[in-house]
Amino acid sequence: MLQWLKKAWRGFKRLPPGHRFQETYKRRQRSRRGGAKRVLFIGGGLLTIVAGIVSFPVPGVPSELIIVAGLAIFAQGSMRAARILDWIELHLRGPYLRLWKPLPRWAKVVIGALWMALLAAGGYGLHRLFFGK
Repeated sequence: MLQWLKKAWRGFKRLPPGHRFQETYKRRQRSRRGGAKRVLFIGGGLLTIVAGIVSFPVPGVPSELIIVAGLAIFAQGSMRAARILDWIELHLRGPYLRLWKPLPRWAKVVIGALWMALLAAGGYGLHRLFFGK
């Protein structure tokens, strides 16, 4: 299964930016049992997104990555979601290449740690808000 996943990722990366999610959606629809797969991808994507949202208050869980993975799964069953993700990719690509990519590794680690601390503090605040002391 891991080989299949690696092969799928390489094929996804080879597609041109701005068309990756839409082409993946079309390929899934042309495959055998495309309709059944569509339902599974939409359901699995929604469940993954909900899991990411629910895990926000839990420190150390990369909730954002879980949500993004859920969106990518969902987009394999929805052309509208695939178009939206392709649009987002095109618009985030410039800032990523200009700002994030040139940063040294230590700066990325520090920013990631600060982001996780912010999420942990937010989760703690939400816990106190809903459950008291």
